[in-house]
Amino acid sequence: MSNNQLMRKATLTASFVGIVGLSSLLSVKASHAAAFNINIPLNTYTLSDDTSFSAPNNLLFDDFFKDDFILFEGVGTAISVNSPFVEPKKFKSVFAHFDYAFVTGSETSEFKLSLFNDSEDETTFFELLSASTGETASIELTNFYTKPGNYQLNFSSNGGQAGFNNFVIKVETVPEPTTTLGLLALGIGAVTLKRKGKISLGVLSKSAS
Repeated sequence: MSNNQLMRKATLTASFVGIVGLSSLLSVKASHAAAFNINIPLNTYTLSDDTSFSAPNNLLFDDFFKDDFILFEGVGTAISVNSPFVEPKKFKSVFAHFDYAFVTGSETSEFKLSLFNDSEDETTFFELLSASTGETASIELTNFYTKPGNYQLNFSSNGGQAGFNNFVIKVETVPEPTTTLGLLALGIGAVTLKRKGKISLGVLSKSAS
């Protein structure tokens, strides 16, 4: 694994853990739910052949994408970095929100989102996305974090043209006060690294979901 890939994994892990810790400590008591958003930047995905970063292009998807997006042209994948170790019982809800477009090239073309438990080496969820010149998807993943482990969110294309951006995970969880201080410490470390310009963290926007 390259240094860049290792840095991407460390970046999202630090961002995710720091966000959970800071949000939990500052906004809720142990008996109340914490709700927050985690943006996954495009540059944290690992791309295969036929997959690339693209600027908005009015010749594709009826000018749907107004910001940079990941473009699939043929057979390709975009794999997110691993999450920190997840304990499913701590989630009240998990939703994936993203913008996507998909134009089929043949009857066998498909564009798919899947949730992969890297620790268990198994796919716990997948959904074929419908053909569209552009729409926003909202998919609940709560029941598919089936076992503790490190999870990835993966897009895959088999023919045609497709793209996605603005991927946000909306999480609602009940934190435990015994773990919050440890998470906060990691969060402060992540923020310190960001300020030194060593890593680029995802954006947190507090939300009631």
